[in-house]
Amino acid sequence: MRYILAYVGTILIWSTTPLAIKWSGEGLHFLSAVAARMVLGMIICFVLVIIFRKPFPWHAAARNTYLAAGLGIFGAMLCVYYSAQFIPSGLVSVIFGIAPLLSSVAAAIWLGERSLGWQRVMGLVLGLLGLLVIFRDSLVLDEHVNPNYLEGVLGILLAACLQVGSAVVIKRISVELPALSITAGGLAVASFFFTLTWYVFHGYAAGMALPEPIPWRAVGSTIYLGILGSVIGFMLYYYLIQNIGVSKTAYITLVTPVTALILGTVLNRESITLGIGLGAFCILTGQALHHA
Repeated sequence: MRYILAYVGTILIWSTTPLAIKWSGEGLHFLSAVAARMVLGMIICFVLVIIFRKPFPWHAAARNTYLAAGLGIFGAMLCVYYSAQFIPSGLVSVIFGIAPLLSSVAAAIWLGERSLGWQRVMGLVLGLLGLLVIFRDSLVLDEHVNPNYLEGVLGILLAACLQVGSAVVIKRISVELPALSITAGGLAVASFFFTLTWYVFHGYAAGMALPEPIPWRAVGSTIYLGILGSVIGFMLYYYLIQNIGVSKTAYITLVTPVTALILGTVLNRESITLGIGLGAFCILTGQALHHA
């Protein structure tokens, strides 16, 4: 029952995260938005560690886990926040739908899991076909609609690869740690790198300040992401990785692309092109075959 609740909670959070990321960048530089989210999430995590008196191990395996989690968060979220400026929010979730397919390949290679059979290979082929359809659609949109569209698509694909890599490394370290501790440690590492990146490339070191006033929707989205997207979302994610494995955790992305596309269309008036729809269908069909 706990795993089911964690699964449902993660689906709800991941479905709303792309749109919240899109909104958090309205009136804010993307580095300001993501740095604020991570620092807020880190503070809340450590407050919860203290309140609930959770252990925060500091042995070598724990430090390696925090580092792997933090670098994964930093790399993936940097790509996501940058790319979300150029593409519809729902497409972010669609491209992340390739993650389960990549997870199976990574788990088979680096974890020794028997995660590849003919069905999963066919699912991977369909997923890659879906990506090719989206890339082809992106080339047209890149030329006629948004010159950075293809760049956004590639950035999200890189983010998915980085997230899968981080999850595999955490599983390979294979140390029993509370999900809250992993989240707190990972966010501490990510917050350090995001704050440094913001300071060097956009903060006062670059002679720039925060806008006045900051749009309320950007503030609300950043707070939502800091609390639910970072703290609760990452806690549930690491909890599932530790208890049910990398491949099964990645199944969540079978549902979130559809819900994210619907939310983006209804709440943000985003259009779904034929290429996005066909690509999403191929990726989701590949996932369904992969999980059969």
